[in-house]
Amino acid sequence: MEIIIEIEDESQRSQIETELKLFGSLFTKIFPNLYVTSMVVPLDFSAQVNILLGTTNYIDKRGYVTALARYVERDGNYSIVFSPKLFEKYDDTRTRFFLYFHELTHVWNGKCLSKIDENGKNSYYLHQLDVMYDEYVADRTSYLITDALADEGSLFVTTDKWVKYIYQVISDFGNLVFTSEQRDFIQSEVDLYRSHGDISLFSKRTRYVQSSIMIFSVHAFATFHHYPQIAKEIPFNDWYFVNKNTIALMDYLEEKYSSNATELDDGIELIRNYIKNFGIDRLDGEHFYAVDL
Repeated sequence: MEIIIEIEDESQRSQIETELKLFGSLFTKIFPNLYVTSMVVPLDFSAQVNILLGTTNYIDKRGYVTALARYVERDGNYSIVFSPKLFEKYDDTRTRFFLYFHELTHVWNGKCLSKIDENGKNSYYLHQLDVMYDEYVADRTSYLITDALADEGSLFVTTDKWVKYIYQVISDFGNLVFTSEQRDFIQSEVDLYRSHGDISLFSKRTRYVQSSIMIFSVHAFATFHHYPQIAKEIPFNDWYFVNKNTIALMDYLEEKYSSNATELDDGIELIRNYIKNFGIDRLDGEHFYAVDL
């Protein structure tokens, strides 16, 4: 496996190289059948991902979500690109290794999860469900691995910075949905949709808020499920976008994760009900109905 680091500071570059070599030796033992061609820490994260994808429009910030890593598959070869922001933002080893294994699990999921029939009548719902399940599995798997490594006592310790990171995952979600701001925005777009009837316009205007809430909710509930004592501390049931449909879907993701499931067809009704939280009911992916929040 090739490790490419474009960081200019020699000391930092050497530290990152040592850490990624250790990560490589660990993941080959945990995922023996997974081969990664290269790991790259470029100066310009988005530009490097575009080069590997053969695109020009990838950007690391989408709505409220900023990507710190991205895996790319091309011609059967897998590369993982890490943003230099990862090393600026997190100076805690355990936190970085959690994010390393999180992205590696995305690679594994890409090989194992069932492919979606893009022409199927439920392709929209299955795609949304697949995205959420992929993130959920990546979180839970990475928590499991880094906890086990910490328990061995030879690599990680539980630092204040690691605990702060865990609670930051929760607060990122809470900050987005604690007030009615996002709910009021989507409701206003629902009202406009009833007038113009243009589903493409509605989706364009709401997709970043919707995708951000969906991803942040998965990160939060994966954390709650892995560390149930944290869930007891935080009154998340009072937050906007957390209701019986949200809880039912998150429980479903936990059940599927626990059984190592790769098929999600039985979750269509759950994801459909959950997405009603964002103002639209997509019947069979063809007919769209506005839903008040």
